[in-house]
Amino acid sequence: MCIGKHVRFILLLALLSGCVSRPIAHNLRKQAQPLTYTQATANPKTTTGTIVIWGGKIINTVNVTNSGEIFVLQLPLSRRGKPTSNDSAAQGRFIAVSPEFLDPAKYPVGSLVTVAGQLNGVRNERQQNVFYRYPLLDVKQIYLW
Repeated sequence: MCIGKHVRFILLLALLSGCVSRPIAHNLRKQAQPLTYTQATANPKTTTGTIVIWGGKIINTVNVTNSGEIFVLQLPLSRRGKPTSNDSAAQGRFIAVSPEFLDPAKYPVGSLVTVAGQLNGVRNERQQNVFYRYPLLDVKQIYLW
């Protein structure tokens, strides 16, 4: 009788640990640096090439001739890697750049996304009447929540 309880307990732990998995591949999580959005925008030359995992809310999805881009309102990530839904916690915006077509129907405005990628400088884009500095993140993996 006691053995049955232990087996059920072990199975329950195994089941629960499966629910805590993270959306980004283990090898990318190992390579990623704990670089903040603020650090990346302050020092784009020294942070270029750094692997990071950032996330947030999709603002826009745009495709050009040879790539797709997702404009993201950066939000803090939970321990599981999911962006919070608190827009007031945003530090800024970034662009996830992919060599592939990114279907706006698959990546709609307002969706939460986690992106692992390599920083590749910043791009100035017009945001209403001012220029905004967007860190560029060359996509290695995207997870749509």
